[in-house]
Amino acid sequence: MNICNDIRKKFTVAVIGLGNIGMGYDVGLISSDFVLTHVRAFIEQAEFQLVAAVDSNPKLRKIFTKLTDLPAFESIEQLIKFYKVDIVVVATPTNTHYKILQNILCLMKPLAILCEKPLTGNLNDCVDIVESCQNKGVPLYVNYIRRADPGVKEVKSRIEKGLICSPFKAVIWYTKGMIHNGSHFLDLFYFWFGKIKSARLLKSGRKIGHEDAEPDFSIEFENGSAFFYAVASENFAHYTADIILQNGRLQYEIENKIFWSQIMPDGLLSSGRKLESPAQIIVSDMSHYQLNVANELAKALNGFPHSLCTGQDAVEIMIALNEILNLNKQMGNIHE
Repeated sequence: MNICNDIRKKFTVAVIGLGNIGMGYDVGLISSDFVLTHVRAFIEQAEFQLVAAVDSNPKLRKIFTKLTDLPAFESIEQLIKFYKVDIVVVATPTNTHYKILQNILCLMKPLAILCEKPLTGNLNDCVDIVESCQNKGVPLYVNYIRRADPGVKEVKSRIEKGLICSPFKAVIWYTKGMIHNGSHFLDLFYFWFGKIKSARLLKSGRKIGHEDAEPDFSIEFENGSAFFYAVASENFAHYTADIILQNGRLQYEIENKIFWSQIMPDGLLSSGRKLESPAQIIVSDMSHYQLNVANELAKALNGFPHSLCTGQDAVEIMIALNEILNLNKQMGNIHE
């Protein structure tokens, strides 16, 4: 293994965790067509230099080295013997995030940390790690990938310009747990529509693992309401959002397609109005979602505006989710 510190002057990156989002999703896929993992994203993005990875699984380390010709270490302690990296990516299971983030802050002071979502499965841990990063002066970002998608950013721009107008009322369908996957859409609405005012349990749902569940719930924002409904993931995966606004209808459909239909006069009824048809397609690029995130991280590191979820944003999301989880437990009729 050839280890050296003679690296081009880019932001150097180490990826901790070589599972699906760390490396696995892209194995066997053509790099020009898909960038779905951190490993490929930080190889492809011009302002970064991937230098190493960390994983406890020797088989994954071997695959990484074969694919990249870069070293993979068993632990962070081994990594820092050879490299002082600028960016640390945490792509391990959620229940390991808190301990790994603590270890990073104890052993290193990177320019930034990018952590997989959710930041932690526990609100207290989430608050603690965000405060620890702030105290050490290490920017922390959480990988809610849709924020970096061009289509999602275009919707945000139209909202800011007054082309898509609140108030709104939305229905969201989600699977595979409120924290694990429902949080993606809660963060998306937080990104689009601003601060969360309150959270309410509509119907208790089954427990998923130790720290997740599948309830139906609603979130009140400053300018509208969103109703989240769970679908059993063993039936089929499903993620959609249907948003009715003051001046039209916004749809986030399966396969991450975004449609906007503005209100227009009804040609048959002089006083009537209807939604335009066909709807406008707002172009997204979820085939390169992790490269989109890396591009936004490059902006953040260079002092430019970016769309990434910050650690404090993640705390706000977790506060609402924690309230729903506590209500879900209190209902007493949760089943596995």
